[in-house]
Amino acid sequence: DLALYLRFRGVGSAHFLLDARGSFYFLGFHPSLQPEHAVSEMCANLDLVEVQVRLALGEPMPAEVTRAEATGHAVQARIEAALDP
Repeated sequence: DLALYLRFRGVGSAHFLLDARGSFYFLGFHPSLQPEHAVSEMCANLDLVEVQVRLALGEPMPAEVTRAEATGHAVQARIEAALDP
């Protein structure tokens, strides 16, 4: 587990890419909440902002985080557009 290897305590996201041939690429790790964190909160039934604040205050990792399991589905879309100059 990347977070354990890095001894990371907090909320973050790891970004990976899987291509059509099944090749797996690590893109990066962002040690912060992403704008899409609400999707993760919905699927895991966790308040990630609260978790982040509690960890920042020096509290231990809440047990509900280590037992969290994703349930259901959630989709968030980001639409970006560029104007033709």
